[in-house]
Amino acid sequence: MKTGKTKTRRKQTVGTLHNLTSVGRSPQSVSVEFPPGGPAVVSSSPAPISSVEPVRGIRKGPVPGTIDRYAAADRALFPKMKRLIGQGMSPTGAARELAEAGKVRGNSTDSETRRLANRYRKENL
Repeated sequence: MKTGKTKTRRKQTVGTLHNLTSVGRSPQSVSVEFPPGGPAVVSSSPAPISSVEPVRGIRKGPVPGTIDRYAAADRALFPKMKRLIGQGMSPTGAARELAEAGKVRGNSTDSETRRLANRYRKENL
């Protein structure tokens, strides 16, 4: 049996430890109680998965998909795309030719080509 390293992480609650193993077992929560004048009492139970997952913060900025910077510029190229496609090119080939000619706005030729070809297919085919 393959054994992995054991990591122990303290939770916010005092007296609770989470035992995490890298071999795929479920996390164990260990509670330690210290009654006055007596020995420590240790009990363990499976911890819910949500208690050991990191808490993610709120995503900053606009919701993905709400900003479309190049929509108007791409649609202005549709007549040229249609003409090139009529000459026997694929939408990707037509978009690549326009991108290499510097007529498509964007950051790189590959992303410009992919964006323009996908938009053309979605709106015209």
